[in-house]
Amino acid sequence: MKKIARSFLIITLLSTSLTACFEQNAEQSTDPPISNISIVGEWKVNINEVRLFLNNTPMQEYLVEELHFTDSVAADLYWAKVADLLYSNDDTLSIVFNDNLSFTIYSLEESIGSGSYELNTDGSTLTLLENGEESVFMVSYLQANHLKLQHTQEGEEDVNEDGTNETLKVEIDMDLFKMD
Repeated sequence: MKKIARSFLIITLLSTSLTACFEQNAEQSTDPPISNISIVGEWKVNINEVRLFLNNTPMQEYLVEELHFTDSVAADLYWAKVADLLYSNDDTLSIVFNDNLSFTIYSLEESIGSGSYELNTDGSTLTLLENGEESVFMVSYLQANHLKLQHTQEGEEDVNEDGTNETLKVEIDMDLFKMD
């Protein structure tokens, strides 16, 4: 669970499972090729959407149908879990990507995480490595001042404390906007 919580921290910080898709027509597009775009600089993070699943079923639906919670209790538990995962989802979250392939994540201008990163050559995957933990983000959009990411994390948690772990999956979509 600690490994999952650590991974969720990275999700929270950057917090998005869309398949990377680039629908650009090279003859009609004025956008520079992905290989010419640098992510070096400071980026403001906006988390757009969080989706939670238990045993591959949307969490609220699972809580009602499988665990027989009321709709109200299921909704309360769902939003409490989302809030727990995204405690830093405010206007103060940013990430700095450096030329030396290191990154630092900030909240309220205080460093809350750092490590190394790699953007693959076609720009479809951003990988962050922090304290030996790797988090892979799918890139669905990348331009000089705007980056759209999606991240999926899975783990196990005994949600109803019956001694059996359920599979918990979190999907997060986010936009990053270059600040410099």
